[in-house]
Amino acid sequence: MIVKKIGFGNFQESFVEDRLKEGVNIIFSDDNNKGKTLLFQALMFSIGNTPIFPENFKKEDYYFYSKIDFNGEEYKFLRKNDSFIVRKNDELFLFESVSGLKHFFKKQGLLDIPIIEKDGRDKLADLEIFYELFFIGQDNRNPSNIINKGYYNKNDFINMIMALKGYKVVNNKLDMLEIKNKIDEINDKIKENKKYLKLRKENKKISSYLDNFSDSEEFNDFRYMSRKYNERLGAYKRERNREENRKEKLKELLRELRSLNIEMKTGNIYCVECGSDKISFKNHDFHFELSNAEVRNQILSSIEFQIAISEDEINELEIKINILQGKLKELLINTPVELKSILLYSEYFEQDIDYDKKIMDLKEELNILKKSKETIESEQNSSKEGIKLTKKELIERMNRYYKKIDSSGTLIFDNLFTKKDTTFSGSDKQVYYFCRLLALNDLLNHPYPIIIDSFREGEISTAKEEIMLAYFKKINKQVILSSTLKVQEYVVDKYNNIDHINLLDYSSHKDSKILSSNFSIQFNKILKEFNINIE
Repeated sequence: MIVKKIGFGNFQESFVEDRLKEGVNIIFSDDNNKGKTLLFQALMFSIGNTPIFPENFKKEDYYFYSKIDFNGEEYKFLRKNDSFIVRKNDELFLFESVSGLKHFFKKQGLLDIPIIEKDGRDKLADLEIFYELFFIGQDNRNPSNIINKGYYNKNDFINMIMALKGYKVVNNKLDMLEIKNKIDEINDKIKENKKYLKLRKENKKISSYLDNFSDSEEFNDFRYMSRKYNERLGAYKRERNREENRKEKLKELLRELRSLNIEMKTGNIYCVECGSDKISFKNHDFHFELSNAEVRNQILSSIEFQIAISEDEINELEIKINILQGKLKELLINTPVELKSILLYSEYFEQDIDYDKKIMDLKEELNILKKSKETIESEQNSSKEGIKLTKKELIERMNRYYKKIDSSGTLIFDNLFTKKDTTFSGSDKQVYYFCRLLALNDLLNHPYPIIIDSFREGEISTAKEEIMLAYFKKINKQVILSSTLKVQEYVVDKYNNIDHINLLDYSSHKDSKILSSNFSIQFNKILKEFNINIE
């Protein structure tokens, strides 16, 4: 993944950066407020990151663009608010949410976004947490948690790393509890059937049977499982209904546009009020002219792609719903114990049952369950050990990098994140992020660039900075950094003596005014590539 171009603005004012190269890039200036941070935020926002713009920056007024190379293929991204257009050669894809873009990345194989467990459900990790693998913005840095904390937290980030290493961190409580309850249940059935068999052989009359349900732990487990199953089932059904509604709306839109396409082939459509023969399509944020056949076909293709994504999502949800319904049905059939016992005695009175065979069948079922329990326990132990070793390796890598940066330093990383009340002084916070990013890069061997805004935060010394830059050059991938130099550093051309670094000087930019009309022609050309109509 190589970032080739970044742009943001509108038809009146804009900025475009197309000088980025493979290897290490440093965007620097002799003062703050030159637009470096806005550029980094614009890049990440264009590909679905959570917005972290300054409060006085009206992002809703602008388009955000990036051109990125994925494995030799160029993709162009354009975002306005929560709508995205992705262009690949002559193909155009339109998405009205970050979720749609996320599934596009996954389906196209552009980003290796893993599935993690969140709130008891398997979920494709969101882009805001995925991007923290390789991007550190200037704002909201907090070594005790992820930057965009909220729905996600540091445990989700760690689970995502483990998932990328092949270890799925899940809560197996429900599965193990279910198997345990089934084993106990079958043991009870075997005991009861032995009683029936003994009674039958002794030919004694049985008038009644009462089995009080007194095991409170078993009752609580049953209540816990049934509630969890119903909660998860309800969530899956709501999500399925939303996706089905979305699919139907897309299909209706597709039918309307195709109908329009047919009419345009058989005659001339025009507005009776103004006489214009230009037909447009508009979603929340983008406006296209459909009079152009190429544009119309691209829109149709994009909608068909979104329908296919919705159908995949619905099918996956249907499978999950069916599995949960089966579990819930089985739970309700087999419990509670008192009802089960009464039914079994009724069966004894009313039917001629071969209890010897029934006991054998129950024992066979019991053996299968015990093997399943052993398998899950073995997988859990193996996964736990793998996760433990992976975490250890990650922390060891972080500490090795730290000692390379500061051999006399006293910091010792004992976890990926610090404790909540731990603070870093001076440049230690930025050194922590450097060590974390490079350790993750080594551990995962991922194909993504390293992107750090304000990588010298905390006034990192020149000696430490030189070591960091040396390591950035060694990792053999694109690195994009920003740096604000002191006056004396800028005067002596601080970076000019360092080989193999692409330097981009933003010092000439007006304070707090990176957008200007100077880039209008270039940015308007970019917008026209996406066939945008601006009212």
